[in-house]
Amino acid sequence: MMTVKSFIYGTDILYMYEEEDSGFSIPAEHYYGELDYTYYKGESENPVKWLYLGSENLKDAAESNGFKVELVLEEGDSYLADLFKCKNKHSASNDYCNLVEGLKKTNFLI
Repeated sequence: MMTVKSFIYGTDILYMYEEEDSGFSIPAEHYYGELDYTYYKGESENPVKWLYLGSENLKDAAESNGFKVELVLEEGDSYLADLFKCKNKHSASNDYCNLVEGLKKTNFLI
């Protein structure tokens, strides 16, 4: 079977909620990275849903849905991640997924 892959660029925007005393003022009604953006082209448009997701939250959500995540690059609060799903867990063609899992166990990949 084949591996389905996708690259994701993300940013954790928790820093936007930081208070002067080093605490955080995080909204209780929704995930802090879930925002509504309004674009303007002369007149106001309808808001667009936008999600800023920290790398740990991405990893947790992905793994709970059968995906794997490998961080390719991380700088500050931003990251590039490889999101992939192995179609058949027991297939010999899943060498890539097995390799990633093996490297993680030996601490070559974090």
